[in-house]
Amino acid sequence: MMHGGAGLPGQTDCEGGRDTTPGECLDRIWLMLYNLGMTKVSTAVARKQFSDVVNRAFYAKERVALTRYGHTLAAIVPAEDLELLEAMEDRIDADDARQVLADMKAKGEKPIPWAKVKKRLGL
Repeated sequence: MMHGGAGLPGQTDCEGGRDTTPGECLDRIWLMLYNLGMTKVSTAVARKQFSDVVNRAFYAKERVALTRYGHTLAAIVPAEDLELLEAMEDRIDADDARQVLADMKAKGEKPIPWAKVKKRLGL
């Protein structure tokens, strides 16, 4: 259990017992998470400290996994990570398209023109 202060009046632990300042709780939470490797934050904590979670991704380039009941639901990642992921997906899509065209060519098939596809679909 994370405890704040030495049990002085007005101070609590970060889990709802005695009160500490939000900054002290957040510092302890981040320290604990940092020591675990990839940052994992419950959705409840992320909701309360949203700007801090976003700043960790932006400034510290940390990937923050959002969890609920111990299961990862989503992640907040630096924009550079998202751009890299999207570029990787684009590359995979382009490679797949080239492979399909090569397979069609090997079988003597021709691609259906886009205008014809749209007409068939009523677009």
